[in-house]
Amino acid sequence: MKQKLLLFAVGLLFVISASAQSVTSISGTKSRSGDDPNIIKNEVLNSAKSAEGILQPEYKGGEPTRGSYCKVIFDNWTNLYLKCYVDGSYQGYVSPWGDGAVTVGAGETTAYAVAEFDDGSRLTWGPITRTCYGDWTLKIER
Repeated sequence: MKQKLLLFAVGLLFVISASAQSVTSISGTKSRSGDDPNIIKNEVLNSAKSAEGILQPEYKGGEPTRGSYCKVIFDNWTNLYLKCYVDGSYQGYVSPWGDGAVTVGAGETTAYAVAEFDDGSRLTWGPITRTCYGDWTLKIER
């Protein structure tokens, strides 16, 4: 009986951890340059006055939180440099064939990626919005 219960518990743990990970594959859409309504903030600047609202993670000495997290993983399956945005704000770029991750608070999250070209055109992926708890991999393909 104990062995069956242990086997059941291990199986349940595997199912729960597998369900926390999600992969979404998307293809790019070509467009011309100009204002992009999916981008709210296209730069990252530190405030000279304070860094309020930016929580220090527990594993880096911060206070434990009661909430959950969403880790958006940009998995680049192209030969292009991608600018990555989460909830409309620029988070960095991913090299060709590389990947990068952004950790944000759990809940409704929007991911968006852009490859810009020297002729003024661009390829875009997304935006994709989903309720995210745990890891969400955005597989970016041409």
